[in-house]
Amino acid sequence: VWTGLIGVILGSLSLGYYLGGKMADKKANANLLAVIIFLSAVSIGLTLFIKDFLLIFLQTNISDIRMSSILACLILFSPASILLGIVSPYAVKLRLSSLNTSGSIVGNLYAVSTAGSIFGTFLSGFYLIPSYGTNKLLIILATTLIVISLLISAKQLVKIRLSIFVVMILSWLVLNRLTYSNEKNGVVDIDTAYNRVWIYSHIDPKTNKIVRLMGINNENHSSMFLDSDELVNDYTKYYHLAKHFNPEFKKH
Repeated sequence: VWTGLIGVILGSLSLGYYLGGKMADKKANANLLAVIIFLSAVSIGLTLFIKDFLLIFLQTNISDIRMSSILACLILFSPASILLGIVSPYAVKLRLSSLNTSGSIVGNLYAVSTAGSIFGTFLSGFYLIPSYGTNKLLIILATTLIVISLLISAKQLVKIRLSIFVVMILSWLVLNRLTYSNEKNGVVDIDTAYNRVWIYSHIDPKTNKIVRLMGINNENHSSMFLDSDELVNDYTKYYHLAKHFNPEFKKH
């Protein structure tokens, strides 16, 4: 999964750098840069709404985890990565005022970009994702990019951008409300430092009893009946065979 994710991100950024260079040579202005950043924000915002459906669909219909992970990365992350890749050469073009200082300008921009990537990697992995979860981070990232696009150029398509911004904010509020409603109904959806964890209840079709389940990354990890000590999963009922084959077996 990580191989596919890293490969798709790097490939998308490379394509963005190439396209950004071509676009910057033809027409470089702050208004178009603002639109590009805004479109990247919209792309990230859409990811929030389609990711669960897409991942479940791919997991159900494609057995090869390598292929499904690559397709998921292409659909979810490639558009935003390409658009954000366009920003770098575009910003260089706008920042250049003289060929005498081109080397230092390019070096400074890429140094800041790389330093930001390193800082963001550690901050996200060690603190932000475990503390806030990916959904909130996607909202924060998309909102930040929209604000940046408006600050760069408040004139270019301002009504359209503000309208889309309002729609996205309202959609995020609805999504947050649904999340709150799920939590009140006993559904827990959190991001840990390692996995996405779901805890929810449903009726077991075999026994018609309420079962509490914990899923990790869209896969059932463990389950228990709320009203008895009976084992839910059939395979766990064979654990007692360990005593048959090894009578001296003891729990530690």
